[in-house]
Amino acid sequence: MASRRKKEPKADLHLTVNPLVVEYFNALSPIHGREYSEFCEEKLIALIAEVAPEKALEIQLDAAEKHVIEIKKAINEVKLLRSLEYEKLNPKNNEAKIREEEESKLKAHRETMFLKYRRTLEFQRENKIPYDWTKIQDDFRFKNKSEAQDFVYSMMD
Repeated sequence: MASRRKKEPKADLHLTVNPLVVEYFNALSPIHGREYSEFCEEKLIALIAEVAPEKALEIQLDAAEKHVIEIKKAINEVKLLRSLEYEKLNPKNNEAKIREEEESKLKAHRETMFLKYRRTLEFQRENKIPYDWTKIQDDFRFKNKSEAQDFVYSMMD
């Protein structure tokens, strides 16, 4: 299965570095096999971890959450492909099975959206900022505000 991953947007930095350091880095690249950006990012994270370890952990958490979202999307794609294959083999699927698959996809979508917005929702709760239930209802594909509230509150506990 071909991966359709999008690369994370990166900050564009312009650095001034001793040309001799650059020359040696380039000359030794067959040995270390690294790129400037990879090396700089690693060193920046190490410095952050040394000065503010909780921020380094937040960076790791953010990367892990994004990885979880990618995995959930991949699972949903595999489930969809499997269901399409099953439909080809057994064209007499009844409506109950179709509804169940749609509910499963909807549940996965809502869990993915919750992971995506979890930090924002927690920030709003901690700072007593009201939620935009209309947006949550639309983004999470709920039929009404009450369903959205029940879901968010149950996930936040």
